[in-house]
Amino acid sequence: MPLLTIPVDDVAYVWWYDNEGTIQSHGINFVQDLPYFLVLLLCFERFTPRDWGIISSFKSAGRPGHDANRCLLSFPSPPSLSAVQVDVNHTNKIRGRFGIVGRATEIFPAHSQSKDPRDADKSLGGMELVVKVYWAEASRAGEAEIIEEARRIAKRDDDVKGHIPDLICSHDFKEHPTERIREALGISSKGRVLRVMLFRRLYPITELIGEEFWKAFWEASFVSALQHPVVTCSHSCGARSLSALGPGCTAQRHQREESHVRQAQRESRYS
Repeated sequence: MPLLTIPVDDVAYVWWYDNEGTIQSHGINFVQDLPYFLVLLLCFERFTPRDWGIISSFKSAGRPGHDANRCLLSFPSPPSLSAVQVDVNHTNKIRGRFGIVGRATEIFPAHSQSKDPRDADKSLGGMELVVKVYWAEASRAGEAEIIEEARRIAKRDDDVKGHIPDLICSHDFKEHPTERIREALGISSKGRVLRVMLFRRLYPITELIGEEFWKAFWEASFVSALQHPVVTCSHSCGARSLSALGPGCTAQRHQREESHVRQAQRESRYS
């Protein structure tokens, strides 16, 4: 959330940029109103890194002068476990939408050697991971809550089981909301918050071939046609929007075996 001072002749304007939009101050004449301008500079001098929008949970993962493209992200965890440390390469974007305003969703490949926060006996080492970063609307239900509800549905509906994204952990940086400065200035705000989510990586089903592709497409299309509002797709169920675990993955082979059983059950149901 950077601040920028733009001088026009002898008048300076202060601009604030974030994902909810921009805020512009009245002009300050730094010749005629020099004392006020100096007070403004003294205020800026006393800003903490948090006031400048710097999030301490994001740290450089490389040596000084080396590996500048890597970032170390720390996810808060339950008291019984240490924080989940994730190494993110923010140059190899899997998905990126550049924009000053809006969600600005970006997805990056990542890896971690930390314990799985869902099961302390397991490690995240060797697992392909992705980090999803975006500015979510604070008033809307969180994606983690929706996925958790879908998991509860999957426990009682075999057709949904195996089609829920594998969310490992999620965190909202509520100490950096876009509404903070707007409330201080008396400006109405919808409010956005930075949300970071750690998933097991999925690949487009277009990387599957022949029978495997059609089985994956049929399974996903069938789930999208169900009447569960949580698991129903909000857009057309095209091949580009569908994903699966990487080829050769043991979990994927197990999922395919389960899909054969569920398909046989459905065929017997309609026969």
